[in-house]
Amino acid sequence: RSEEIITKKTFEVCFNLARDLSTIAREELLLNSTYEGISGVIQKLRVTKEESLLSIYVINKYGVYVADLDSKLKGKKVKENEINYLKTVNKPQISKKQFSEIKNIIRFEFPVYLEGEEFDSLKLGFVIFEYDEKLLYETVYRFKRNLIILSIGYFVFIIIISLIISKIFTKNIRKLSEGVKVIGSGNLDLKLDINTSDEIGDLAKNFNEMTDRLKEAGKFKEALLNSYSKFVPIEFLNYLEKESILEIKLGDQIEIDMAILFSDIRSFTTLSEQLSAEDTFKFINSYLAAMVPQIIQNNGFIDKYIGDAIMALFRSPEKAIDAGIDMLEELYQYNKKREDFLEKNISIGVGIHTGKLILGIVGSDLRIQGTVISDAVNLASRLEGLTKMYGASLLVSEETLNRVPDKSKYQHRIIDRVKVKGKETAVDVVEILNGNSQRIIDLKLSTSGLMKEGLYYFREAKFEKAVSIFETIIEKDPLDKTAKIHLQRSIYYKEHGAPPDWEGISRMNEK
Repeated sequence: RSEEIITKKTFEVCFNLARDLSTIAREELLLNSTYEGISGVIQKLRVTKEESLLSIYVINKYGVYVADLDSKLKGKKVKENEINYLKTVNKPQISKKQFSEIKNIIRFEFPVYLEGEEFDSLKLGFVIFEYDEKLLYETVYRFKRNLIILSIGYFVFIIIISLIISKIFTKNIRKLSEGVKVIGSGNLDLKLDINTSDEIGDLAKNFNEMTDRLKEAGKFKEALLNSYSKFVPIEFLNYLEKESILEIKLGDQIEIDMAILFSDIRSFTTLSEQLSAEDTFKFINSYLAAMVPQIIQNNGFIDKYIGDAIMALFRSPEKAIDAGIDMLEELYQYNKKREDFLEKNISIGVGIHTGKLILGIVGSDLRIQGTVISDAVNLASRLEGLTKMYGASLLVSEETLNRVPDKSKYQHRIIDRVKVKGKETAVDVVEILNGNSQRIIDLKLSTSGLMKEGLYYFREAKFEKAVSIFETIIEKDPLDKTAKIHLQRSIYYKEHGAPPDWEGISRMNEK
């Protein structure tokens, strides 16, 4: 009976420990990674393992040791007869199968599945504990021997002592049993108050040490998930209605209406050629450290970094524009710090468009990632590309601005009508002036009416009037690159005439 109790408690302790180990191992077995996470946890268990525990090891589905207690088996192949036996193990169990020269081994075998404790899902590998049967039951054997010896001469005395010991023993065993149930429910703060100097006291001590190790494993798991969230934004999980990255699978997707923001550093290639590889990365990271908070605080999230470029997503077009303005204002402070170190100022361009997109998970069984698919992404990128040509810092589509409840909060002007290659619908391009110096804002606002009038005559193919208006704008603001571009176009068509299919729009065939 005592052996059954210890076997049962050993099963419960191993089950809970293996379940937590499998949570960490599952991700590494699925990705076939370096297995540093599970190896690290097992090595922590090595320091405080009890005497009867011979080994802990993890085997992947290919029959290869990926982690073990003594770091001697990693990378080795499991014996063929053991592989064939493990194929028949579908649920956690205790067995006395012998696959090594060591005799009298009790094994706890825990299969690791893709879907956690759903034992009918894809099997990824095994977590196995091996105990020395003799040492495991030594407590029971020793107790029986002592009982027989003492009962010879002190029968009555032993009966009384046995009753006392039995009561204490049962009470402490019950505490251990209840403690296992509490730990099994997920409460790792429990500490058993058993201070006896017998084997039960040792078990209680080991139990408390085990809960400490499980708490450490839990913290490691949490840190691991936090690390994963830096690669897969938590917003992706929220939009896909997933509670954990473990629930993500290939093909998950949702169609949603969002604002897409692209930003890029002007002349970054030229700048990076003047820096070492290390300094280039330091520069990019310092720049991103200044820009990303402006996106986050406006309820946006980063979809990806493309070198020095940022692609971010927002549910609210208004918040996307606010983020773009905040980035320009933060860039002013960032450049002041660069001036302190005698470094050149940098300029950026920001483009924003709003539309339907598909947000989801793409890739293969070997590697997946979150991504966004939409023509709206392409247009946002093209708008950002136009900022340098037009001498603008922030360009948005009129569609984006029209979705803002109060457009008057932004100082803006329409600067062109463009059509993306492959699309039939033209898009009006709006320059948001907020975030620039007050001098630039005042100059461009003072000529915004003329700009609108000049664009009208340009589209109506009345190029002589258009030329006159754009020349007037340049007289007032010689640095207005947008007016200069439209003046050049108007002069060209004035001299050569408009083509038969004239629409009065700019075509964007390249970024």
